[in-house]
Amino acid sequence: MVSIPPSNPCALVIDANITIALAAKETGRETKALAEMARYALLGYLWYAPGVIIAETLYILCGKKLRGELSVSDYATAVSGFQSL
Repeated sequence: MVSIPPSNPCALVIDANITIALAAKETGRETKALAEMARYALLGYLWYAPGVIIAETLYILCGKKLRGELSVSDYATAVSGFQSL
């Protein structure tokens, strides 16, 4: 079933949890985040993100690198992916 975007679209605020899941390709969370974003896109939502999302996302990605949850290479890929978002 195809959804028709509303004439007066709703807004959705993107949280850092979403950008982190996507950028770090977190197992289980990335797929769910992509699916939810696709669902809202089909519904015609406008997406917004607070300016602090940059600091929040980079802070968490740095922490993941320091704890060994991301290799240096994976960290660089995550930061590049976040820039693309």
